[in-house]
Amino acid sequence: MCINPYLWPARSTLSFEDTNGRELFNSKDRRLDLADTLMLHYKRSERTVYFSISTKSKSWPAWASELVAKIEERIHYDLQFDGYKVEVTRCEVPSENLPCTSPFRWKLIIEVGFDDTGDAAIDV
Repeated sequence: MCINPYLWPARSTLSFEDTNGRELFNSKDRRLDLADTLMLHYKRSERTVYFSISTKSKSWPAWASELVAKIEERIHYDLQFDGYKVEVTRCEVPSENLPCTSPFRWKLIIEVGFDDTGDAAIDV
């Protein structure tokens, strides 16, 4: 299965919570940019959020390891493209028995990337 690096799966719901379990927001936007949405107006150099995604797409039947890895590639691509480093930790265990209609959750630790000189790759 191929995932478009610019789109989340069809018929998806993306949900975000802070570290206290408070909902930050939900989105059904397939073009949602994690860097812009989570970090654009965030004034600190590091942020931790919990990210969940579910989809009703028939192409995504269950949260098998391959599909979980595709979403993780998308997370890394989206944030690293804009100069952020991200640590992605699974909060669920991939399983052929866990349908993609149920949310799969990750902990994301996002920080400003630094270049070889020690300067921030982006302005904070």
